[in-house]
Amino acid sequence: MSARNSLKVASETFPTDTPFFPALWHWLTTTKYGSYALDVLCMLLLALIAGEYALNYDITLQAIPHDTTYHIYAAQQILDGHAIYRDVAIIKAPLADFATAFALVAARIIGISDIMGTRLMSLLVAMATTSVTYLAGHVLFRSRAVGLLAGLLMAGWDFYGLRAITGPEPKAFLILFGMLAFIGIARRRWVFAGICAALATLSWQPGLMVAAIACAAALLAPWLDTPNSSFRDVWRQGIKSLLRVLGGIALPFALVIIYLGLNNALIPAWNATIGANVVHFANTQASTPLPQLVRANFADILADGGQYCFSPLEHQLIYASILGFGGILIAQFVNARRSKRALLNLDQTPLILYTIGFVGFSFVDFDFCPDLFPLLPVMALSVGWGIWMLAHAAGRFAERRMHFAHASTLSAILIAAAALWIVAVYLLDVRAYTVRGMNFQDQMDVVEVAKTYLKPGDRVLTFGNAIVLVELHLPNAVKIVHLGSKSGLGVLASEPGGMDGMLAALDRNPPKLITLARENFPEFSKPFYDWLAQHYDPVEEFPRANMRFFLKRQ
Repeated sequence: MSARNSLKVASETFPTDTPFFPALWHWLTTTKYGSYALDVLCMLLLALIAGEYALNYDITLQAIPHDTTYHIYAAQQILDGHAIYRDVAIIKAPLADFATAFALVAARIIGISDIMGTRLMSLLVAMATTSVTYLAGHVLFRSRAVGLLAGLLMAGWDFYGLRAITGPEPKAFLILFGMLAFIGIARRRWVFAGICAALATLSWQPGLMVAAIACAAALLAPWLDTPNSSFRDVWRQGIKSLLRVLGGIALPFALVIIYLGLNNALIPAWNATIGANVVHFANTQASTPLPQLVRANFADILADGGQYCFSPLEHQLIYASILGFGGILIAQFVNARRSKRALLNLDQTPLILYTIGFVGFSFVDFDFCPDLFPLLPVMALSVGWGIWMLAHAAGRFAERRMHFAHASTLSAILIAAAALWIVAVYLLDVRAYTVRGMNFQDQMDVVEVAKTYLKPGDRVLTFGNAIVLVELHLPNAVKIVHLGSKSGLGVLASEPGGMDGMLAALDRNPPKLITLARENFPEFSKPFYDWLAQHYDPVEEFPRANMRFFLKRQ
């Protein structure tokens, strides 16, 4: 059908013999194109709510987290012709860095700072994740109410909202494309699902499980959709769907591989994204057995979750999401038995597997709150589904036991009341927020002091926080920007000479100024600190910014 005929059909279904607003509502809720329009309106509304919520954290004053400065620095270096992984050791997959590079181009065109450009990009991504969470609720649970409730909850996560305006966050991209991949799976849009699964993987390496789920779903779809077909036909259709997913996955990966290949960065990319993490896990396993590691990470999740990741008010959402997710599991089992179909389906099962996968991954490798971000949309959807089910149960109870004639109306009222409660408790409370502790001005004070020590042509070595490099548009003296167990030891394991090779290179071309932050003093860094004490003097300390300066001894 042509676009003109489609519009004609849509317009013919719009009632013309009733008042405008009732007619509009009828069109939105009963027609195909009206449903699309209503989804777009809901997504835009939720995006605006999420944006307004995040902006209350003060986009101009919020400090930039250490990890975020690495991604901004990497993006600047990409634009300067220094390939990621080859010249900048980023241990995460590259999508956030490439997206940030595009954000920097846009920022420079419109005349704003690189940092503000990346903050605005991050804000837009967070707004998009809220909209996509709504769409996932509508598609996966076939309920616009679940989507709206989940979207409101996604918009109001405290720590996620705060990080939305600090700069690029790889896990936010994973949420965005992971949820879109599940929507593609539910709608049997296999190429789209493959593209989104690839982008989720390129956001953060554990996103590979999204790609695996998409491949398995494509292969199993014919068995679930047409169980009475012949084995040969089902198998043939499954292979075709799988090839479509693999084709979609190949497209983004091909672009990245071409970029890395042209810049001789394929092996460094493997060493940084895979090798460094393998080295870290091997070293951890050598000192900590897996059961002990799981217990330690679980304790860290509880401690950090209670103190940083979730506000006290959000603790009740955690419990509600656990109950809701359990309800989703039970409902899937009950529905499968009633309909005498397979336990699996392509609506909720991919989301369930994703949840189990990321919970398991968090128990094995947990660092800080952003590692829990991929679970936030699942928690929001679980709570939204639970409220929706309780509202419908209340409506049915009133209809059967109290002979209430308007069960659907009662359910709608209860859902609306829940939405208002979410807004009042989890969205409006942010208006009382004030920035405490380190802020962006503290970081800018550090940069201003750094300027007083540097002249054109001077080199800087930074570990732990790249804010000086970002603001002064300088390359780091070495490719490593953090002496962590992954980004430091893990990367050095594949570099010629390891730590000794890095120190020898610094001896040949020493930086004038060294800035250190996020210092944990791991054992492998002792040679660096010994070298530092031999050649450099401490000159500045910034307690609010948690940074120290060292100047080359004359």
